[in-house]
Amino acid sequence: MTAPGSPCSKMPGDKWVKWNEPAYFRDIRLWGFCYTHGFYLDATCVGGGINVSFMPWSEQFILGIDSIDNQHHWLVDATNKLNAQIESQKPDEAVVREILEGLVDYTVNHFILEEDLFNRLNYPESDAHKAEHDGFTREAVKLLLDFEKGKAVTEEALEFLQAWLVHHIMRVDRAYVPFLKEHGVK
Repeated sequence: MTAPGSPCSKMPGDKWVKWNEPAYFRDIRLWGFCYTHGFYLDATCVGGGINVSFMPWSEQFILGIDSIDNQHHWLVDATNKLNAQIESQKPDEAVVREILEGLVDYTVNHFILEEDLFNRLNYPESDAHKAEHDGFTREAVKLLLDFEKGKAVTEEALEFLQAWLVHHIMRVDRAYVPFLKEHGVK
């Protein structure tokens, strides 16, 4: 993980404060993303304490297509819930299983929605987009099956979920927005 103040690219409007600055100890909220290192910061500092979200929802994720944005938000929230369980001293296996099953189920349904739009509107990049969906689905199902066999969900698995969602929403999905909007999708 890279700390704020490192030589990283920053999104316009990101607000970074160095950890040793006095502002760190006041009641503040910070948000930023480092594309170089894949580091998110969503920190709420209250009275010197800090609460950092693994994968904060950001306006940068909003594509302007409500049904898809709502589903993306759910996926980000589920990833954060999974992270909270994994980071806890004693993860609740039933909760982890429920989150993983939900991620697999919800992801598949989300992909079906997107792919149905692509098919109905003859989106020219449909095959490549579906291939990305298929790859992620395989990984998500593998994560669930491994967990059911007793294998712990690792930090690397969470980082994969995070990186894939960020890349897919901000690059791959964003690419279809002009096409869908030209065809009246809102």
